[in-house]
Amino acid sequence: MPIDRPERGPLNPTKEEMRSRALKKLFDTTELVPLQTHSPLSQHCYRATRLETISSGSTDTATTRDEGNSHEEGGQVFLLLQCGLDFTVVVPVSPSHPLSWCPWRNRLGKTKDGTRLHQHITRTASGVVLQEQSFAVPPRLDTHPDGNGGTHPGWVNNFDLIAEGDLCHLFTNKPDEKAGNTRKYFFGQKPEIWN
Repeated sequence: MPIDRPERGPLNPTKEEMRSRALKKLFDTTELVPLQTHSPLSQHCYRATRLETISSGSTDTATTRDEGNSHEEGGQVFLLLQCGLDFTVVVPVSPSHPLSWCPWRNRLGKTKDGTRLHQHITRTASGVVLQEQSFAVPPRLDTHPDGNGGTHPGWVNNFDLIAEGDLCHLFTNKPDEKAGNTRKYFFGQKPEIWN
C-alpha cells in the first residue's frame, strides 16, 4: 500500500476535529472500525475491528478488558499521533516490531517533571523529521534510508501497519504554526506507553 502524503488542513483545528479525522483516516485506509476501549494510559484507546466482526455480534472481549494486559497476550500496540490536520503518525510501540520507536525512546526529551515525553515533528520543503537535540541526525518520518543500505517506509499516515485487533492510543495536539515553509508540532504522552 503506498504511503499517503500529509495533507494540509485548517491552521486552528480543535482536538475533537483532529481525533475524528484520525479515526476516519484509519477506517478509510484499512476498513477497520476503531472501537473505544479502556486504558489507564490515555483517554482515547481503540481496538481496530472488522465491520463483519461487529455485524456478526462476535465482538472480542478485548474491547472491554484492561489494555495493560495486551502485551502479555501478544497484542500489538500503536500510537496514533494526530498533529493538526496535516499529520497522522502511526508509531509501532512493541520492541519486536521492525518499525518500532523503542530503540529511540530513551533519547527522547522529557518535561521538567519527567511525566511526559517531548517530541517535535517538523515539516520542511525537504521532508518530515522528528526534531530533537539529542539526535545527531533527526530520524525521518517519511520514507528515508534505514542506515543498513535499505529504505525505511516512514510513519506518516502508515495505517497499513495496523492489523485487525490491534490497539491504538490516539494523542492529539494543536500545531504551533511557524513562518515560511516550516511547520512544527508538539505532542506528548505518558512515558508508560512505551513499556
